[in-house]
Amino acid sequence: MQSPIRNVKLGVGAVLLAATAGCGANASQASQPAPAVAGSPGAPPASAQRIVASISIQATYLPIWFPKEAGIYAKNGLDVDLQVLPNTTGVAGLIGGQAQIANGSGAEVIAAAASGADLVVFATVEPVYTQLVVAASSIKTPADLKGQKLGVTNFGSGSDLAGRVALRSVGLNPDADVVFTPIGSGSNGKAALENGSVQAAVVMPADAVELRAKGMNVLVDLSTLKQPAVTTVSSATRQYVAAHRDVIQRYVDSLVQGAVRARQDRPLAVKVLKQYLKSDDDESMALNYDYLTREAVTPALPHVRAEQFADAKQFLAKSNPQVADFGLSTILDDSFVENAASRQLDSNG
Repeated sequence: MQSPIRNVKLGVGAVLLAATAGCGANASQASQPAPAVAGSPGAPPASAQRIVASISIQATYLPIWFPKEAGIYAKNGLDVDLQVLPNTTGVAGLIGGQAQIANGSGAEVIAAAASGADLVVFATVEPVYTQLVVAASSIKTPADLKGQKLGVTNFGSGSDLAGRVALRSVGLNPDADVVFTPIGSGSNGKAALENGSVQAAVVMPADAVELRAKGMNVLVDLSTLKQPAVTTVSSATRQYVAAHRDVIQRYVDSLVQGAVRARQDRPLAVKVLKQYLKSDDDESMALNYDYLTREAVTPALPHVRAEQFADAKQFLAKSNPQVADFGLSTILDDSFVENAASRQLDSNG
């Protein structure tokens, strides 16, 4: 079987290469603004600090979208421009100056930092694996996956890592029992399953709901394992954090207050999911809301812990000695979350 980690080291270099290329790009042309929710609070005051924060359009980003649509960023003096950065990763966007904050896989942060990028992780928005392994209707049990193709976004991605963890949890050997197949993006997982190019795929909750409705089978729900992970972290360059600690603190405060408010305002949270995911399916979005507001999936206090990064570091280190020798403590800063906790923002919002 082809090794699913053979291209990880190349992917690390690609992060830095993409960042270098992005330095000369026009950020307004290279990025796509996130959709605004109709009827959301007004624009932030003119005195608000503007920051660009990179995102992806998948349901698990609700904790980052919600503070914007609920007016919480603005209330905290921030004008947060949530941007999808196509053709690059969030980390590359940081290094290239397209964004001040990156929200994305912690594995990307480790890989870039081990290669010399001076980054700081200040929040772990999703501290457990949230993906699901969904299979074609003909595959009833995990054992049926042997010899079959499992779709992941790319070799070395968070999706790839989640797939390996999922397979190990059901007694399969990810290096021998299944053929890992890159499909390019999470949204491609649905199409790949439907056209038969893969027999199973690692997908996000929103896609799993839709695929299950089409008769496909959920073989593993990784969130139920509650295994520490860095599915989505918030990071910035060390230089930016040092110069703008007040901005980072207000951003983290907003994440905490947003998590509390989202649990109290189900209608608005579902509305936000529908708008960002461009879905009119009330039932599907409500199911996603229930999934995402589990305390284990998106806790109110997004603490940064070294154990969350253990799987990602071990996985990347197999093909990159720089990662094996890298000290995680150099990039982790939980002080902002601790500050929010000391003011009991998770209790009173």
